Amino acid sequence: MIFSGASFAGSTDLTLIHSGDIHGHLTPRHNVRSDTTGRMEGGLARMATVIEHIRKANPGKTLYFNTGDTLQGSAEAMFTRGQALIEVMNLLKPDFDEPGNWDYLYGSERFLETFVGSPGKPSLAWLFSFIKLLLIEQL
Repeated sequence: MIFSGASFAGSTDLTLIHSGDIHGHLTPRHNVRSDTTGRMEGGLARMATVIEHIRKANPGKTLYFNTGDTLQGSAEAMFTRGQALIEVMNLLKPDFDEPGNWDYLYGSERFLETFVGSPGKPSLAWLFSFIKLLLIEQL
C-alpha cells in the first residue's frame, strides 16, 4: 500500500529510497572540494549495495525514486548519450524514474526514447495525480 494514515484501511509502514543528481558518476571519485578529506565517494555499485540492503530489511515495503540529472556529467555518460547510465540504473530497478533538467541534454528524440519509451515505470507526475484523485475521492 502506498499510503499510511487513519483514512486508509490496512495501512503499513513504507520505506522510501531517493536518488538524484547522479550526473553520470558510474564509478567512485575523489571528493576534491576544499572542505573534505579527498576520500572516494559515490559510484553506482556502492549505491546498489545500500539499496539492496534497505530492500532486504523491508521486503515488499520499499519504493525507490530516482529524480533525474542522471544521464550527464561524465565521459561515460557523454560518449554513450546516457546509455551506460540507463543500463546500470535499470539494474537498480527504480519504481519511479523522473528526468531532471540535464536529462534533456541529448535532444528531444533521445529524451523520448529514454523516458517515454520505458514501459513499466510510472512517473512521479502520474503518482501525484493518482494521490490527488484518491484524496479528492476521500472528501
